[in-house]
Amino acid sequence: MGEVGAAKPVRDVTSVALMQDGVSTVVFAAGEFDADSISIFSDVIDRVVLDDRNPVIVDLSGVSFMGAAMVNAIVFGQGALQCRFRSLTVRTPSPIARRVLLLCDFAEGIEVESTASGGANVDLTRAEVASVGCSVSTRAPLEATA
Repeated sequence: MGEVGAAKPVRDVTSVALMQDGVSTVVFAAGEFDADSISIFSDVIDRVVLDDRNPVIVDLSGVSFMGAAMVNAIVFGQGALQCRFRSLTVRTPSPIARRVLLLCDFAEGIEVESTASGGANVDLTRAEVASVGCSVSTRAPLEATA
């Protein structure tokens, strides 16, 4: 009989779902979003930008981890939507998502809605700020297809 190894931590399931909420398209993100998993989120944002005509709400209430790559994807989506005279709103960021958004000085140019539970007090150390390594890139918006 073989030896049983130490249990490995289970990674959160990363998922993205779409839903219509009145006249808005809601993108629900849940789980961990880093450089390895961001394509799941950015592919959905790209599709919504190109195939939809509604304002977009990105709901981050289920996000358990997000890196700078997710912030880049949100900023890119907002820019691409703005070129199409549409808006992007970030709604109810989880405490970790809120922390990353604050670290990246996200408030400028993109509307962020939150609930009372999402408005947690965030105190950051220098090490936390450095650990995120936040730098927002500016990818050119996708060209509209006819």
